[in-house]
Amino acid sequence: MIYLDTHVVVWLYAGDTERLSSQAREHIESEDLLVTRGPEMLIAATPDRTLCGSL
Repeated sequence: MIYLDTHVVVWLYAGDTERLSSQAREHIESEDLLVTRGPEMLIAATPDRTLCGSL
């Protein structure tokens, strides 16, 4: 089981996997994932996969 920081979740959603090491990508692909969530985090995903909104 891997806990992902919200930054990593945004990178994965955006397809920006180059920010991650090859070892991190391997673990993400093979393990169960949980997302850590800060109370100030609010992300709205639009249909064209752009991200907007944060507090």
